[in-house]
Amino acid sequence: MTNALMGLAVVCAGMGKADHERVVLIEDDVELALSLRIKLSLAGFRVVHSGTVMGGLVLVRESNPAVVVANVDLPHGRDIVMRLARTGVPLILLTSLQWA
Repeated sequence: MTNALMGLAVVCAGMGKADHERVVLIEDDVELALSLRIKLSLAGFRVVHSGTVMGGLVLVRESNPAVVVANVDLPHGRDIVMRLARTGVPLILLTSLQWA
């Protein structure tokens, strides 16, 4: 497991009553999505997943999540930031970009 995945689980675990919290995961990489789902589920979160931005937005509307974890590198991934900013739902962004 990468440090980023472990860090994400720690951040989410510190959010409060995890057993009552729903996380929407928007990630198209099957292996990464599975790793995140397992780690977040073990931390007590109920995880719903979509491999597309549009599907993820539907899940956000339907499930009233505590937080959204989204890959902004997906097609239209940056659009989700603008749309979710208006909802007030906390957002954790995933990216494969390398920062210097």
